[in-house]
Formats: sequence, structure tokens, C-alpha cells
Amino acid sequence: MRSWTGSARIFSLPRFVEAFVSEQPSALRARIKASGLEHREWSVDGKARLHRYVSQYAVHEDLASVIDVIRCLRSLLGLPVL
Repeated sequence: MRSWTGSARIFSLPRFVEAFVSEQPSALRARIKASGLEHREWSVDGKARLHRYVSQYAVHEDLASVIDVIRCLRSLLGLPVL
């Protein structure tokens, strides 16, 4: 599990992403690791499949950290935080 630390909080990569990659390995074009972090490049079709997978299987707990990151980014950019 990759974690990102910001604003004294830790955000973990949601477990459904790892579950999706294990079920749909062809959706992932590349994994790039640097400085202890990991970036994933998705195929065009892989992005669509990930979207469908998230819509079908993700629960609030899975998306809470993603929502928190978006809120932090909006705050840093001076945008209204919804």
C-alpha cells in the first residue's frame, strides 16, 4: 500500500485499486517507482474499466481518502472546498 502524507494526515491507496489490478492486469500499462512512491499508467481501455469497477464495487471508505486529497488540492489552489 502506498501512502501519501500531507497536512499531517496519511492517505492510502484504496484497496479496490489493488484488487482491480489483480483482476485486470492488462489495464495497467506501467508501474513507475521513485522515492518510495508508485505511479501507475493506465491504458485507455483500462481507465474505462477502472471507472466501471469503482462504480460497481467501491464503498465510501474506499473513496474517502481520494475525496480528502481532492479537498486538500482545492484548498491549496484557493478554490472553494465543497
